[in-house]
Amino acid sequence: MPGQDPGSDLADARGLAAAHQLPVADQIVDVLDLVDARADNPALRRGYARALRLLADPASPVHGMVAVSRTAITPADRPYEDQLLWHTHHHTGLWLVRNESAI
Repeated sequence: MPGQDPGSDLADARGLAAAHQLPVADQIVDVLDLVDARADNPALRRGYARALRLLADPASPVHGMVAVSRTAITPADRPYEDQLLWHTHHHTGLWLVRNESAI
């Protein structure tokens, strides 16, 4: 949601990374603004696009991302499926703090 404080979500994501012993190379807070909030495609959001660039760069130490929930990526089914396929094709991980059935 635009204008929300990302502090607790970021803490939750750090907690999941620590619980699974995932090293954190970079922290990107993808705060939605009014432009980003209109896009169902998460790759059009600045923060998420930056994370994808890091994941796609072979020289990057980043090999996965932690998101608060599936809806933090996108509430739309098709773009979410596209993101899962993107991660599959790039051999990267996607961890959700709140799994899809807990939403």
